[in-house]
Amino acid sequence: PTAFPYFAAIAAVLGSGGGLARQMLLIGAYNLCFVLPLLAILVTLLVFGANADHILTRGRHALEQRWPAVFAGLLLTGGLVLAVAGGVGLPGA
Repeated sequence: PTAFPYFAAIAAVLGSGGGLARQMLLIGAYNLCFVLPLLAILVTLLVFGANADHILTRGRHALEQRWPAVFAGLLLTGGLVLAVAGGVGLPGA
């Protein structure tokens, strides 16, 4: 993958006009969301050792079968978070 989505996220955060602490928190949250699946795989490998391949393969097959529902849930959660975040700023406007 290219770095363009990361640059877009940085540009959006910098353009938001929030304070430095908030901007750092948002960039950190973006990075965490990007790296979280990799960390989950690493923890699985470290904890389960030789059985990790079987566990990860089962997880992959389950996700392949259910990805539309998982994706819809992620979109719903993201939309709710954005709606709440946007609504919080409205009363002070």
